[in-house]
Amino acid sequence: VAALRFCGEYKRRVEFRRLCDMMRMHLGNLSKFGGVGTVTFDAGRNNKVRGWEGWSADSIELHLQTRFAQLETASSLRLYTEGFRTVEDIYNILQISRTRRKLPGVNIPPPKAKIMAAYYEKLTNLFWVSENYLFH
Repeated sequence: VAALRFCGEYKRRVEFRRLCDMMRMHLGNLSKFGGVGTVTFDAGRNNKVRGWEGWSADSIELHLQTRFAQLETASSLRLYTEGFRTVEDIYNILQISRTRRKLPGVNIPPPKAKIMAAYYEKLTNLFWVSENYLFH
């Protein structure tokens, strides 16, 4: 989050795009190799991604908070393409959360209402700026 603040404060648009691409690549790797259906050993640890405990409620919450900071920075830098990509990443994380909640024996609460309200507020702002008034 500090790197996102740095990019926003000093108007570092190119570095922000690179950071977003790197974070998107990491999310893709976690979805691919540390996904919902992976086999776990050693008291719930995932052996495919080193140091990754899996998609717990805390990890989903942290991913969402990071993506919201990224979306806020994209809006302040007026990088709306990155904003749309970040919204897509948030949607993917929400889908992972929904899939995890459907598994038997997993007790993950849905995302907090405050987070979802902020998500929809940012989404309406992006639709307004991109002149997609139908979705606003």
